[in-house]
Amino acid sequence: MLTAGNKKIYENLYVCDTSSLVEASIWYKRIPGFWNFLSELGDNNKLFIPKMVSIEIKKKDDFIKNWLEKNNKIIKEIDESQQKIFNQIKDENPNFIDLNRQDPNADPWVIALAYKLSKSPRIDIEAKVVVLTEESLNEPPQNNDPNWRPKIPYVCKKYKLQWKSIKYLLDLENKTI
Repeated sequence: MLTAGNKKIYENLYVCDTSSLVEASIWYKRIPGFWNFLSELGDNNKLFIPKMVSIEIKKKDDFIKNWLEKNNKIIKEIDESQQKIFNQIKDENPNFIDLNRQDPNADPWVIALAYKLSKSPRIDIEAKVVVLTEESLNEPPQNNDPNWRPKIPYVCKKYKLQWKSIKYLLDLENKTI
């Protein structure tokens, strides 16, 4: 809901995981309007991608790599605040981060950026931060399996962040046309 004057404007901010960008590239490459919509969100500071997601993407998909080069404004460098949140996530969710993984693991950085944005005041705007991911919520097993790994939605839930699929943005984009 947008309002004028001294009233707050309510907007969503989106932090995108690698899985959602890959999903979008599979289904939406042939819909240039969707990619233009994502670019517009980025131009309006409503769509963000952690630096680690861009590193993961560069190894997976040339289409998205090229799109990110044209829309590099949405890529957010890791800062001290995100690093502190990352450390908190690592301490509170030790199985979420695979420290033995050879390639970059952007998942905790997605949560760190989203959490930072959710706590950052923006003048005249009250923003809900939505994490875009294709992962499903997985609750811990009853048997306390030490090999269980939480997925992004589980950690989002712990930090009171919303999560949705990239299809949510496609539906939103279709409503704005």
